[in-house]
Amino acid sequence: MGDVTHTPHSFYISRYPAGREATVFDGEIELAFSNDYDTGVLIHTICTDSDITVRLWGTKHVEVESISGDRFDFTSPQVVVKPYGQSCTPSGGTQGFSIVNTRVISDLAGAEIRREDFTTVYNGQQNVVRSPPPTPAVTPPVTATSTPAAAATDAAPTPGG
Repeated sequence: MGDVTHTPHSFYISRYPAGREATVFDGEIELAFSNDYDTGVLIHTICTDSDITVRLWGTKHVEVESISGDRFDFTSPQVVVKPYGQSCTPSGGTQGFSIVNTRVISDLAGAEIRREDFTTVYNGQQNVVRSPPPTPAVTPPVTATSTPAAAATDAAPTPGG
């Protein structure tokens, strides 16, 4: 099947092979493929409450191999500080990275027909932290101060006075 269009997730999700998944959101983000041959294809879909299985049935015309490259262009997660008292679910975040996957299409005898490279760029997931509680204000201790009038009052009596 030919890859007409697909949009990878913006964040890497470890349950999928890196660079080999697609986001689908009804009416917003589409996944489209084409039948590049003159034979029919049956698409069989099974849905349950927890998963979807899609099977494609047709005449095999080619062999397809997927080769994943090494990850590169790593990025640090963005740090987001939530103010103390706000609802917050802290997370350590994840690195972002890029990866190139190559689809190698060969005929049934094993001769390579073409290669298709697709680069996926994943954003790092945010590192969410909560700011610490505010530190209580420290009030300086009250100390007695002496004024000239107070000093005269506190002085020892003078003779004759």
